Amino acid sequence: MDMLINSKNLKDYLIFNPFASRNSRSLSIKKSIDILTKLKNDGFNCVFILPSYIKNKDEWENQLAPVSRVCCVDSIQDAIYLIKKSKGVISVDTAIIHIASAYNIPTIGLFKESQLECKLWHPQSSKKHVGALTGNVEDIINSQIFTTNEQSH
Repeated sequence: MDMLINSKNLKDYLIFNPFASRNSRSLSIKKSIDILTKLKNDGFNCVFILPSYIKNKDEWENQLAPVSRVCCVDSIQDAIYLIKKSKGVISVDTAIIHIASAYNIPTIGLFKESQLECKLWHPQSSKKHVGALTGNVEDIINSQIFTTNEQSH
């Protein structure tokens, strides 16, 4: 992974993960592009982690490459390595959120509306934000948690 980070010249990046175990908990390509575009416009470098098992992997890579660096990962260990070196994480409700929380990395967790009140499963990092999968990008992405020392909720 060090070679990948060096070859892509990844520095001060945020991790983005739109994939959950079910489509109903995952983000669409369009919503992912909207989120990554907002973050890019806010001045952030984003790394879209693309698991090797995604069926339409080429479509995702081609669509998101203009707004993000794309890193294909073959294992959770690859993802953990990238997360540990990141400035923050934006992810749907998956292990990625819990890994980032374990390393106290600023995290934006995206949940279904019905899960917004279940705080036990939200990010536990000292700097965190929770948004709804169906919310508009301005409401679900609080990029201030990646730049300030104030704690966000």
